[in-house]
Amino acid sequence: MRKIFLDCGTNLGDGLKHFNKRYNFTPEWELYLFEPNPYLKKFIESNIISQNSSLKMTFIDKAVCGTNCPDTMKFLMQKTPEIPEVPVGGGSTLLDTKSFKEEELKDYEETTVKTICLS
Repeated sequence: MRKIFLDCGTNLGDGLKHFNKRYNFTPEWELYLFEPNPYLKKFIESNIISQNSSLKMTFIDKAVCGTNCPDTMKFLMQKTPEIPEVPVGGGSTLLDTKSFKEEELKDYEETTVKTICLS
């Protein structure tokens, strides 16, 4: 049986670390890391993938969605950096701006990201 792990929103890798403790990822696992935030791409490549070179990791810089998903979506990224290597915060969301209070939106930057349908 194949061992496959999908990380649908890798962000800074906290979820991956959590599940690695639980499942003890080994080279027989196929790990797919999805993260649409363009500011996190270099961080993921240099701090997650390159530091786990013995594992089979595939990075996909797209947002995951189900049926009838568009080719692109609006994406809100937190402006304040959590770590020095990333120019914006790690917090991000695909929620529509209608889900936020106006004062909350001042902390976010809007961008458009590519999507991938997994259904």
